Amino acid sequence: MFFVHGNCNGSAGVACKTMGKLVLRQKAVTDAAKNFHAVEVDATKIDSKLAKRYKLKVSPSLVFVDCTGKVVTVLPGKPSAKRVAAVMKAVVAKNAKTLKKSSNKKKPVS
Repeated sequence: MFFVHGNCNGSAGVACKTMGKLVLRQKAVTDAAKNFHAVEVDATKIDSKLAKRYKLKVSPSLVFVDCTGKVVTVLPGKPSAKRVAAVMKAVVAKNAKTLKKSSNKKKPVS
């Protein structure tokens, strides 16, 4: 999970601060976060290629990637803690299925 935010001003600045100080600290989110590696990213240092790859359009945004590095969901702006926790649970479930499939593949006999 990437928390992408920058040196925002105006309403974007309020959204960045709200995400970092309120939404991401709600119990539902912190409980779900135990299954994640959270990374804080400075949006001012992201080039256009990287922004396109991770489907970034606004700051702040939460970007969720699966265990293969594929972008699963991007939550732009200031989603509710309930929405963030629900997405986190869905990502964990998707990763569990992906990992199960990869561990069930037959290994070559040597």
